[in-house]
Amino acid sequence: MLNEERVLNGIHFDIVQRNWHDSVGNCQDEYDIVMRNGLSIFILESKFKASKSDVEKLLTTKQENFNILFPEYKNYDQHWGLAATIIDEELKDMTVLQYKGGLLVTPPKK
Repeated sequence: MLNEERVLNGIHFDIVQRNWHDSVGNCQDEYDIVMRNGLSIFILESKFKASKSDVEKLLTTKQENFNILFPEYKNYDQHWGLAATIIDEELKDMTVLQYKGGLLVTPPKK
């Protein structure tokens, strides 16, 4: 779906790539899906089951590592997301992309 439409969060991305990884010194990390255009970059991590700790790691360690590993994107408008088949109850109030029947959807807010 993302390869065909290349739109997420209302932003069109020119390039969609999978499995970005790099290491610099002691810093190493991997990113599941990276979408970019000339101004914005969207880093999307995918999990079978997402928990609050996955979101916290994404917005701290993964984001910090990304800016070390890929400094050329540090000044881009960065968007971070988590796609999951199953999400823990504690994430129901957050915007998390959930895989259902081949589509990425945002679960309804309570």
